[in-house]
Amino acid sequence: MKISFTVGEMARFHNISRQTLIHYDKIGLFTPRETDPRTGYRYYSLEQNEELYMIISLKNLGMKLSEIKAYKGVSSIAERISVFKEKEAMAVRKIDEMKRTMNRLKTIATAMEARNRIVPFDIEFKTVPPKHLISITVSAPQGFFEMELAIKELLDRTMHLPMDVAVEMLFWLDDTGGEELITAVAMEVSGPIEGSIPFEGGKFACIHHKGPYETIHTSRRKLETHLESLGLKRDGETIEKALLDGMAVAKESDYLVEVLMPFH
Repeated sequence: MKISFTVGEMARFHNISRQTLIHYDKIGLFTPRETDPRTGYRYYSLEQNEELYMIISLKNLGMKLSEIKAYKGVSSIAERISVFKEKEAMAVRKIDEMKRTMNRLKTIATAMEARNRIVPFDIEFKTVPPKHLISITVSAPQGFFEMELAIKELLDRTMHLPMDVAVEMLFWLDDTGGEELITAVAMEVSGPIEGSIPFEGGKFACIHHKGPYETIHTSRRKLETHLESLGLKRDGETIEKALLDGMAVAKESDYLVEVLMPFH
């Protein structure tokens, strides 16, 4: 007895939809082999189950329908082996990318947890070790619009770097003349790489400002006043680092920025 399957029967047998089989037929990937001469109805043969198993398996391995159709046209086993090796290499690249993403997410979450424990507005002194930076100078008139352009340029240059290489974004600000001028934005990198410049580091007075950025001048002034009370003088541009921003917190009142002021 000859066994054949309607579209609905074949779909149910393989736990896929009728629409899927109709689409496969439409694009020439998998077509019913038999036609009833009296009714014009089309049927799949019993032998076609193996072919459909193969299509479903290849799709589950990540092949596109166009790739599966091309694969079916490959008769040489050597060529078919080559196709699988190419897909294996692609899978390895995806796994590496997922691992990088996983490490990045873990690093961000760990940093957010640590920074959420920082006590804001306390003043301390710290020695910043030498670093390597990829730096972009902010063009005149050195306002927030020019800063955003510089940030975009910086991210375009560093977005491809792994999380363990591109460490932190820093901002250089000169407000000694009474006006806030953002002079440069930089990405701290874990070591010397192409395009990076050395930063000497040094001794800094530090305060962690909590709240909207528009109010950060009060923390800068508090830091400078503290230096003056100790007979110390500010010595150069302020460095600022956003520790908790819009990615970490929902309200600007919870923003946290580290302010580093060099002194002598």
